[in-house]
Amino acid sequence: MIDELTLLREARPDVAAPDQLTVTRARRRLLRRALSGRRHRRPLRLVAMVVATAAAIVIVGLAVPGGGGSAVATPLTAAHLAVHPEVGPDEFLHIRRVERTWGYGKPGAVDHEGPRLEYWIPGDGTSDWVERSVFGGRTYTHAFDDWGPKLYVQHAADVTGLLEDLRDYAQENQQRRDLHGLWTVAFWIVNDPTAPESFKTEVLNALVTLDGVKVADPDFTSPGLAGKAITIDGEHEVWFVVDPATGAFRGLVGHPEKDETWVGPEQPMWTSTFETDVVTRAP
Repeated sequence: MIDELTLLREARPDVAAPDQLTVTRARRRLLRRALSGRRHRRPLRLVAMVVATAAAIVIVGLAVPGGGGSAVATPLTAAHLAVHPEVGPDEFLHIRRVERTWGYGKPGAVDHEGPRLEYWIPGDGTSDWVERSVFGGRTYTHAFDDWGPKLYVQHAADVTGLLEDLRDYAQENQQRRDLHGLWTVAFWIVNDPTAPESFKTEVLNALVTLDGVKVADPDFTSPGLAGKAITIDGEHEVWFVVDPATGAFRGLVGHPEKDETWVGPEQPMWTSTFETDVVTRAP
């Protein structure tokens, strides 16, 4: 993948980056396929591949000649650092998305820990983010300016206004404006490491005010993830796990259908969680 991207940049330096809406729509289409593909065998590995592909689309759009860090922290960088004031100007906020599956390997054990997707966000806000993904035994590392849908940093502060913003966002990305459409775009947002933690919590706190959202498990617990799991009527595969007291987002849980590779006794399950720490250097 890196070789192909390098060749593209070297051979076509005249190619301009696509506009942000084009990049976002391409990425959302890939993530939408990931959500629908959870019913298939090894759903988590499918998502890892989709995320790696989505990252490549973003990189092609951003890693063009003339790029580089901004002189001041951009809104998305500032939103992340606001949640982590412990990050110093000479340090990085390190975000890791960790995905696990159960029920397809040795009984009683996590049978697969998916490839990680990692980001390093500069504490001074003046240099590029660094993204690293691991897929198929190979590691890909890229540096680029921070990015993301404007919705991540430009949205209504009240619940009613935010829900309307989310409906507009769903419609812009070929989703319905109803609860199912909102649930889908919420999945995109909370599973995206570049979305600020505070925004993920705002989105879920808004969703739980709607009719049709219900508690799937008030005390969900698995290795690396615990909290109150919420879902919607007619949707049993994807749960959002939140802090019971504050509603803060903690992770995702999925329950795909059993297939011929299921060994039990555990029910097939995948989880997606996020870990953060402060480090002094990036790759």
